[in-house]
Amino acid sequence: MIQRSSGAPPSRRRTRTRWAIASLPLLLTLVGCQAVPRAPIDPHDLHAAWQELDPRGATEAVAAALPDRVSTLTSFDLYDGITLAEAEATALALNPDLARIRAAMGVAHMHANSPHPWPDPNLEIGGDRVTADVPDPLTWGGTLTVTLPISGRASKKHALEEAELDAAAAAVIGAEWAVLTEIRREWTHYTTEAARVALLDEAIADLDRLVEAGEQFKAARSLSIVEERLLLLGRAHAIEERMLAAAQLERHRLALLAHLGLHPDHRWNLLGELPVVRTHEEHHTHSDFEALFAHPQLSITLAAYEVAERALALEAARRIPDIAVGLGAGREDGDSTILFGLGLIPIPVWNQNVKAINVAGAERAAARTEIDSILRELVGRRAIEHANYHAATERLAFLEEEVAPLADAQIEDARQLTALGRLDLILLVEAAEEQRRVRLELLEAREAAIEAQINLDALTAPCPDHPALDSIPADSEGGSR
Repeated sequence: MIQRSSGAPPSRRRTRTRWAIASLPLLLTLVGCQAVPRAPIDPHDLHAAWQELDPRGATEAVAAALPDRVSTLTSFDLYDGITLAEAEATALALNPDLARIRAAMGVAHMHANSPHPWPDPNLEIGGDRVTADVPDPLTWGGTLTVTLPISGRASKKHALEEAELDAAAAAVIGAEWAVLTEIRREWTHYTTEAARVALLDEAIADLDRLVEAGEQFKAARSLSIVEERLLLLGRAHAIEERMLAAAQLERHRLALLAHLGLHPDHRWNLLGELPVVRTHEEHHTHSDFEALFAHPQLSITLAAYEVAERALALEAARRIPDIAVGLGAGREDGDSTILFGLGLIPIPVWNQNVKAINVAGAERAAARTEIDSILRELVGRRAIEHANYHAATERLAFLEEEVAPLADAQIEDARQLTALGRLDLILLVEAAEEQRRVRLELLEAREAAIEAQINLDALTAPCPDHPALDSIPADSEGGSR
C-alpha cells in the first residue's frame, strides 16, 4: 500500500519555522514602535511671530494667559498705555525667562503624571543549528519574562518625580516673584528718570528766560561778559544733564520692555508714575517676620530637601529585589519544549547599593544645611533692609521738610529782589541752580526710599501664588507609548 504524505516535507516545515522565528522580533518591533515627527525650528519664524505681537495682540495674549488676574484690573488694554499693574500682568504672561522655567516645569509634570505601569516585559529568542548531518539540526527557544515589582521602587520613583514637580513649581513661584520685584525696581528707575527729564526741561526753560533777560541788561551795560558766560555755561550744563537723563530714560524703557517680553520695535506707551512711599509706621502695621517662612527662596530649598529625601528612599529600595518570572516555548531534537525561569533582580547579597545610598544621604544633609543657611540669610537681610528703609525714609523726610523749603525760599527772595529793580542776575542764576540741585537730590532720595521699600517687600510681603499653567500637552512633539 502506498501512503500519501498529508503535509509539506520536513525540510520545508523547518524552513517555515525558521522564518517565523526570525520574523517574530521584527513584527513585535514594528507593532510597538511609533514614528516621532520632526519639529524643525527656524529662528526667523520665531522672531517674526514675536514681532507681530503688537499692543492689540499682546493684550489678547495676556488676557488669555491670565484671565483671573486681568479681570481684577480696570479696562486692561496695552494699546492705550501700560500702567505698573498692567506691566506686572504682562511680565507674568510674556517674560521669556518665566517661559523657560515653566517649560522645565512642564517636563517635570510629564514625568510625574505619565502612566507608571509595571516594568516592561522582555522577550528573548535564541537558537542554534547543529552543523552535523542530523534529522533536525535546528534548536530554538523563546521566553517572555515579566518582572513583579515587589520592592516598591516604582512607587518611590513616582514619589520622587512628584517631589521634583513640587520643586519645579517652587522654582516657578520664585522666578515670578523675582520678576515682579525687578519690574517694580525698573519701573521706579524709569519713572524717576522721566521726572528728572521733566525737571531739567523746566530748569532749561527758566535759564532760557534768564538768557533773554541778560541780552537786555548787556545792552544796558548792566551785565559783564564774565557774568554772561557764567549764565550760558550754567544753561549748557543743564542741557548736557538733560541729554544724559534722556539717554538713561531710554535705557530703562528698553529694559522694561525686555522684562515684559514685548518687542522694542513697537511704540509702547509706559504710563509711568512714581509709587507712593509708605511711612515707616505704615510698613509695620503687620508682622512681616512670619512672611520669611513663605519666602520663595526658602520654599525652593525646602522642595529640594524633599527631593533629596525621596531620592534617598529610592536608593535604599534598590537593595530590595524584584522577582522576574519567565515562561516560553521551544524546540529541541524535534521535540517541543516548555521553558520557564525564576530570578531575583538584583541579587540582595551582592547588591547593597552602598555608594548611591551614601551619596544620596550626603545630598540630603547638604540640602538641610542649605535650608538653615537660607533662613539665616533671610533673617539677616530682613534686618539690613529694615535699616536701609528706615534711613532712606528719614533722609527723604528731612529733604522734604527742611532742605527743599530753604531752596524754594531762596529762589523766591531772588525773584522779589528782581521785581523791586534790584536785579542781581548771577545771584538769581545761583539760586535757580541750587533749587534744581535740591529738587534732583529730592528725586533721588525718593527713588532710594521706593527701592528700599521694594527690597523690603520682596522679603516680607506675602508672595502671590503663581498662575497655573493653562495646559500642559499630554504629548509634546514626542509621541506616546
